[in-house]
Amino acid sequence: YYGAIADWFDLDLVTRLAESRPQYNFVLIGQVHGIDTSRLASLPNVSLLGEKNYREIPLYLSHFDVCLIPFVLNKLTKGVDPVKMYEYFSQGKPVVATNMAELAQSTDLLYIGRDFEEFATQVDHAVREDDPELRRRRVEYARANTWGARVNAIDAAIRNIFPKVSV
Repeated sequence: YYGAIADWFDLDLVTRLAESRPQYNFVLIGQVHGIDTSRLASLPNVSLLGEKNYREIPLYLSHFDVCLIPFVLNKLTKGVDPVKMYEYFSQGKPVVATNMAELAQSTDLLYIGRDFEEFATQVDHAVREDDPELRRRRVEYARANTWGARVNAIDAAIRNIFPKVSV
């Protein structure tokens, strides 16, 4: 995981996951904001690396086997379309996320966990994933959803509504 570790980050979920999966190493990159991560940090299979320069993140990402979006489901995250999913997909990585509504359009590309047990099982599936076609589809999805691609789509839609006219 990389990103802020704050009240929208499901600390209990990730702590329980790391406790129940000692065979996996959990690397978390990001500044901690106002939550107590001491129980999580005390686990031997967890590394809290703190904040890193944004330019370094793709290198860290290249070493991840599975990426997590462990967000608490609340009013704040109800309408969140997490940018990190597109960043994770840019390298074709398997992603396990909590059941956020905005991820419904991408469920064929990622793993959704609706509770702790399902989340943990989905992580196990993602770790074992070996599907080059799925990785390729994730990369294509990320490319189709860059900020530039979105601006071009909006621009084309506006131009279709308001075609050029001669005066």
